Amino acid sequence: MVGTWLRRACLVSAVIACVAWPGAAAAQEPALKPPPQNWETFLMPGAQYSLYLPSGKGIYGTFHGFSFELLISAWIHQNENRGPSHGRVYLNTDLLWSTSDAVGKLLTYTLGIDLSFERNARRQFLIPYYGLDLGGFYIGSIGHVFAMNPFVGVHAIGTRNIFVNLTGGYLFPTERLDDLAGWRFKVGVDFSLW
Repeated sequence: MVGTWLRRACLVSAVIACVAWPGAAAAQEPALKPPPQNWETFLMPGAQYSLYLPSGKGIYGTFHGFSFELLISAWIHQNENRGPSHGRVYLNTDLLWSTSDAVGKLLTYTLGIDLSFERNARRQFLIPYYGLDLGGFYIGSIGHVFAMNPFVGVHAIGTRNIFVNLTGGYLFPTERLDDLAGWRFKVGVDFSLW
């Protein structure tokens, strides 16, 4: 009689182990990572609103106006590789008006790059980045001046088809540094045509 109960107990234990084993094995498997997503695009047009606050506001006023941007290349690499997940290389030209009547329009032309701080940003919003614009500007009373503009910003939206950017930096000209150096802010959008 004890032998029968023992056989039944062993049989019940074996059935429970067979039923429970797949669930226990599945719980021990590591969670699957989302597949890497790599994306690149070329020649995305864009538009921006720009504000430039030179140190010599009494002389030059504050400049503001619209910009055209041509993204030469942009990429999003959402993987575990080293390096920034988001990057952009672009050409930018601004036509800005001064609040001072004595100063004419300001035309800027730059080549720029920005790179995200994060290596694997999986979200599509609020991605911080840093960058540098190199180029120059032209004011009728001064002529052409070479300048560089290091900046930080955030991709408010950063997807395959659209970038919405908020940027702030400090412009360093090679001439008249005391008057023309100043803060520069931009709000812009780049969009894919296809």
